[in-house]
Amino acid sequence: MSIDTTIPTQRRLWVPIIYAAGALALLVLYSSANRPIWYDEMVTFTIGGLPNLSTVLDQIRQTTTNLNQGTTGVYLLTEYLSLSVFGAHWWSMRLPSLLTAVWALAALYVFLRAKSVHPLLIVATPVLAIGYPTLWYFAGEARTYMPLVAGVLGVLAYYSLTDEQRRKPAGRAIGWGSVLIGVLFHPYFLLYWPVIAVFTAWEKAWVQHQRVNVRQLVQHANPKLLIVGASIGLILALATWLRGNIEQSVPWDQWLGSPLPTEILTALFWPFFDSGWLGALSAAILVLLLLAARPGSRGVSPAPALVLIGLAAALTLVVSAASILAEFWVFPRQWVASQALVLVALPWLASTLLAARKPGRAIRWAALWLAAFLLLPAVITTGLWKVSQLWQWNTNPQTAPFAELSEGELAGLLNEGGFPSNRTWMEFSQVNLLQGGNVWPTLGRYYTDMDWSTITLQQPPRQELFLEDVNP
Repeated sequence: MSIDTTIPTQRRLWVPIIYAAGALALLVLYSSANRPIWYDEMVTFTIGGLPNLSTVLDQIRQTTTNLNQGTTGVYLLTEYLSLSVFGAHWWSMRLPSLLTAVWALAALYVFLRAKSVHPLLIVATPVLAIGYPTLWYFAGEARTYMPLVAGVLGVLAYYSLTDEQRRKPAGRAIGWGSVLIGVLFHPYFLLYWPVIAVFTAWEKAWVQHQRVNVRQLVQHANPKLLIVGASIGLILALATWLRGNIEQSVPWDQWLGSPLPTEILTALFWPFFDSGWLGALSAAILVLLLLAARPGSRGVSPAPALVLIGLAAALTLVVSAASILAEFWVFPRQWVASQALVLVALPWLASTLLAARKPGRAIRWAALWLAAFLLLPAVITTGLWKVSQLWQWNTNPQTAPFAELSEGELAGLLNEGGFPSNRTWMEFSQVNLLQGGNVWPTLGRYYTDMDWSTITLQQPPRQELFLEDVNP
């Protein structure tokens, strides 16, 4: 699908530069620079204290079905490697997430260019992304969610390229790299990948007024990529998350502040809900523009972008249903891949509306500018909030009360036969991050000094989870 634009080619050379600047600003805002560690990150960080790679792999296997709650374990492995190479720092602890956030933003750009989205909308996308704090928060957290986003956006970009573009080195790199990131880091990728492959095959056929048959679908999905990626995913699944998960007796909706439908809609359309009545008015303008729109001269239609949004919502429901059936907590963070799909669909949708034949060009532009302007205050507020957080973490540390702790004190507690509370492990981990150097070997005893196979999932008090409130 190609969309005509009126901006000269010479000016489009600035598009990647401006987009990159916006993406960099987004990453800085959500980098969590010097943010104190919290429980989940502590579980990730302490694996860096294990003595060697063999022990790491053994502990990953032993804790997959309990402490680490059914993950593939690859994030823990990359965490160990990052900390071993660079030492104990906030950025080396979160480096796997930061790097995959870069991959996700690059894939987002590739997709928008592949769909010939209007250049002004491309450069505005990082600004819109700031309004999704529950998505980009994970760019600066040492957990597996940003690699999932990177894999999903990467395969969406890859399958949206032309056959000629996909055969080029850059095209092959984004396809193979995204699939490997996805299957290695997160089980949910195996749900999103085939759906995206089918959607992009349908979209290409729909634009060409053709039907998709099985042979075309397989060819579109790249048989070699399918075989290799699915094989790796299956082998890893059998070795890790398919072996089972932790037991828990807490209700599945314990962490949801609203009914499930409200939580899902809020997560997927965060800038609109965060804007209150202004967001409702912005959404109403877009709906009216959609109802009045007529396909452009080249048959450009908002239908595919709307279908992508619908698929994102459906996948969110599937993920939630799987968690409920498994008697596991439903967390909004489980929906980050669907949030990313909606984020990428919004500028694509807006671009198709600009290319429509009706209503008039001036009305289309005015309506979209007004809709965007109504969302801007909430986006700016979110950006200022992230700036204030960075300022606080870097100028007024909240870890002073336990900054004098030492590895020897932790070793003494363990040698006395006790196992410290999670809060204590977080405090010692934070001190290690502040002091730098190697990860303390004693912190590795978080894994080796406890039999995690008998634990059940509980909801501890907040002071056992956070050194400060880090909720996005």
